[in-house]
Amino acid sequence: MKSENTTKLVEALVKVQGQLKSAALTKKNDHFNSKYSTIEDVWDVCRKPLSENGLAITQTYDSAEGVIYLITTLRHVSDQWIESKM
Repeated sequence: MKSENTTKLVEALVKVQGQLKSAALTKKNDHFNSKYSTIEDVWDVCRKPLSENGLAITQTYDSAEGVIYLITTLRHVSDQWIESKM
């Protein structure tokens, strides 16, 4: 789902993607002998570029027929938005 127009949102997202860097691999998974980024590591990389370009992410929930859905919305200051429901 999305707002009728997403031009400004997409322009901002393109700028964000050009500013993003890889998240640090700060944790180790001993079972697979691998390293991974925590959600905090990912937010540390994303927060400033999103904010500087007028973008915010919100998460809410809804339920229907006994099923709970997580709704993630990428919002732009122009009131344009893109939403996914899982």
